[in-house]
Amino acid sequence: MQQYLPLTLVLLSGCVPAYRPPAEGEPHAVVKVRRVYDEQPGEAAREVVLVDGHRALGEEAPAAQMAAPHNDAIRVHPRPTRLRVTSGFFHHQLQQVRESYLDRVPYQKMETYDCGTFQSPRTCTRSVTDYKLETKYRTVMKNVEVSDGDCSGEVRFAPAAGHTYLLQFTYQSARACRLTCFEQKAGAGGEVTQSPCPAK
Repeated sequence: MQQYLPLTLVLLSGCVPAYRPPAEGEPHAVVKVRRVYDEQPGEAAREVVLVDGHRALGEEAPAAQMAAPHNDAIRVHPRPTRLRVTSGFFHHQLQQVRESYLDRVPYQKMETYDCGTFQSPRTCTRSVTDYKLETKYRTVMKNVEVSDGDCSGEVRFAPAAGHTYLLQFTYQSARACRLTCFEQKAGAGGEVTQSPCPAK
């Protein structure tokens, strides 16, 4: 199933907690994540793999490097799991951007002070300069990131301990991608067979 979200929403890594895989000695399944790109627009590419909303993989590279398939493996807990693969291409260009800033603005105010004597106390007033912060706006030139296309796919399945799975992500074009999940089993003769991942 493909779901389309702006890549910037997915890639705010500071807001996305890191994935903590099971230790090698703990019960786990292995998920191979293979990414294939039919086209590589833009200057750079960014990939993110989320496991149950946690960032398991995240990298950025020149778009030309996406011509070759990318492969990684992730250990996952043997329980119902949601995996999302997101890829996007982008370039940078100078643009006029309106930004806000805080400015210290002077203003006059009246204050009171003691101006009498001990024997004849009295209060006087005077005008003084104080400062307040005001939000202002200005237009500046900034090098901004411009999207050349992105796409996300998500699968939900129930991995079993000791089993191996393959996630195949194919990026066809902007907002057109395919994510499929297979369970891999080795036969007696060493051949590998594939079947659809077990449903969640």
